Amino acid sequence: MIGLFLILLLIYNKLWTGELWLKWDVYDAAFPLGTSISAALKHGELPLWEPFVFRGVPLSHLIGVSVWSPISIILGLIGYSQYLMQIQYLIFVLLAGFFMYLSLNIKVKNRWLCMVGGIAYATSGEIISNAQHVTFLFALALFPCLHYAFRKWIITQKLNWCILMGSIVGLLVLNNYPTFVIFSVLFIFIEFVFELKSLKIGRSFKQLIIQLTKALSITLGIALCVGFVSIYTTLEIMNQITRDELSWEAATASSLDIWNWFGVLSPALTQVLHNSLMNLDPSMGNVYVALPLFVFAFVIVKRKYDFFSIGMIIFSILISLGDNGFIYRLLYEVIPGVSTFRFPAGLRYFYFYYLILFAIYNVSRVNTIKQEEKEKGNIARNILFVFTAIIGILMMNMMIFRVLQIQTIAVPRNTITELLLALGFLLITSVFLSRNKKMFATVTVCIFTIIFSYLNVERNAEFTLGTSVRPSSYQNEIDTFYSTKEINLNNQFVEPLFNSMGPPFYNRDFQTGGYIGSFELNTFRAANMKGLIPLQEQPVLWAVESRVVKLDYGNLGESIILPHSLKYTPNNFYSDIDMTSPGFVVLEQNYFNGWEAKVNGLPAEIQRLESGAMAIQVNDGNNKVEFSFKPKGTIISAWISFISWFGIMIYGLTVFILRKKQG
Repeated sequence: MIGLFLILLLIYNKLWTGELWLKWDVYDAAFPLGTSISAALKHGELPLWEPFVFRGVPLSHLIGVSVWSPISIILGLIGYSQYLMQIQYLIFVLLAGFFMYLSLNIKVKNRWLCMVGGIAYATSGEIISNAQHVTFLFALALFPCLHYAFRKWIITQKLNWCILMGSIVGLLVLNNYPTFVIFSVLFIFIEFVFELKSLKIGRSFKQLIIQLTKALSITLGIALCVGFVSIYTTLEIMNQITRDELSWEAATASSLDIWNWFGVLSPALTQVLHNSLMNLDPSMGNVYVALPLFVFAFVIVKRKYDFFSIGMIIFSILISLGDNGFIYRLLYEVIPGVSTFRFPAGLRYFYFYYLILFAIYNVSRVNTIKQEEKEKGNIARNILFVFTAIIGILMMNMMIFRVLQIQTIAVPRNTITELLLALGFLLITSVFLSRNKKMFATVTVCIFTIIFSYLNVERNAEFTLGTSVRPSSYQNEIDTFYSTKEINLNNQFVEPLFNSMGPPFYNRDFQTGGYIGSFELNTFRAANMKGLIPLQEQPVLWAVESRVVKLDYGNLGESIILPHSLKYTPNNFYSDIDMTSPGFVVLEQNYFNGWEAKVNGLPAEIQRLESGAMAIQVNDGNNKVEFSFKPKGTIISAWISFISWFGIMIYGLTVFILRKKQG
């Protein structure tokens, strides 16, 4: 286990030494959202409202942002920084490797092989190319643990494993991306159907139903409690956002095609294919997993379980193909929620998982099963067949490039050396197997798997994983947010910036644009279409001395009164404004269930304007105005989730200690 972590840390050494920094959405969205979570938690507040983008959005309700996951909360309490974003990514890497190790250890008793499988999974294409997508990484890391708990329940029939299954499903719910929950449950259900016959052994139909009812009740009950806050907030906001059902073309824009799968031959070819095809986001095209395991996933197929495993690999490939695979169209039409997902290629971690699971199992069988000469010859012949096929494919690609005289494709350095290394592995392994040197073959697989795992990280380090140029850290601004609870704000909107959330957040600038996964409230979108949103340099909080609020943003400056100051603490706005006669104070933030207001310490009724902004009545004289976002349902549901996963952690730790004492 320690060896697994040490090797992974060595492979990813550039991240924790600061030679490589994460990029893209990490700094456009994930980092500023993380610091927003930290700013709230460090001041004793829950992360509920984000005021600086899209004229204010409910941070607690953002779909596709894992606000409520334990990792987000724990790191939020520490205080997100640029370096902590690196650590968060490494946590996902280590969890992915560890849970893959556990899952493999059910069928494979050789711990070295399990360690190698964990390394391969934690360096597979998606975890390297999707480093910017925190929700993808969270789902990728958790699925092996879910599968491990499921297999343990199938084997032992102990309900303790249902508690673990429910906990993992609940954590996937807290990840706040429903599609990952849907597909994780779908894959587990398929395996459940496959194992149903074994569950019937020694039981009557009635006993089987009772057992399954208990298991399902515990699993769903725990999942509901752990993920309660995400379930509540998602249901509350579903009808208030513009992320409706997508057209088939939009929902499958990030789909792999058959050409992308040539990338299984070499991490360098991933870049070559992207540069030549340019039809897919570079974060979605890496399908490489250490070549030795890709080969061994197909060299022994003779039992019922073997055919099922190959079927699961093919099924996961067809899903990631999106509009190039007929299976995804069926799921798009039948399963609720799939029609809102834009990234079929983001589901390829199921392919990595099942391929590595079956490949390591095959390697262990080569080393332990007493084989007849015919069977040994078959395995060696299968490897040589794959060897020959790879040579043919590479020659075909070289001929195509030569005939078409493609000069614009940037081929990474030492690509030929890398391919020769791959072919050398296939040749050496097939020779060892044909001569019954099974132990040498296994050692060769382990060594070459680690080498190719390292190559995948090294080759794509600055292509998709990160950049050697350190992005702006905004550390001085972040330190101010964390140490100062009440901040004076510039009471005006700035020019909308639609490609990044970072600058407006760290500069504390209000804007009517932003970047949070295309998230918009319906009220904001409707107001925007009608021209009822503030223009650049217009105020965030203002007052008018009249009985009716008229929204004329073209002539707003002629009749309004501005406050002395505008102060902000997480989820709260404070202002002090003088009026010569009764009127209204307007706060240019989107109204959402949970807003409360006070004037001079007394509750005030909030009126929702045509633009979706808020107004309260005030009297003449000095008025101390306070707007607070306190959605009671969200707060209660958050504490239900906190108590649930904290209680399960205590339970799991107690069980672990007791088992240790019992040996």
